Amino acid sequence: MIPRREDPGQGAVSAPTTLPGARVVACGQSSQTGRRFNLAVAIEEPGRGRAVADSSFHHFAVCNLDPAWGAPSFVDEPWGDAIVRLPGARADADRYVANIAGWLAGG
Repeated sequence: MIPRREDPGQGAVSAPTTLPGARVVACGQSSQTGRRFNLAVAIEEPGRGRAVADSSFHHFAVCNLDPAWGAPSFVDEPWGDAIVRLPGARADADRYVANIAGWLAGG
């Protein structure tokens, strides 16, 4: 479980009950309220393939992985730099993306 502040910009994801191959694979917990929430759902349906739904997939945009790109014009909040400031943050992000890609590719 990843402790973090709930961000109003995050979406909500859940495993659809109509898909038996869907399951929650990562959860977080609000550091403000203590409430648990889903971060990622993986879906694997024989004959149909695999999919991943991530509550914050927009964080994989290049401007989030390299803050030097700057914030998009519609963002009016201070731009974060944790991915370059915190030791290991970029390696964690890269590993997460590689794990998703590998799993989607059937690995």
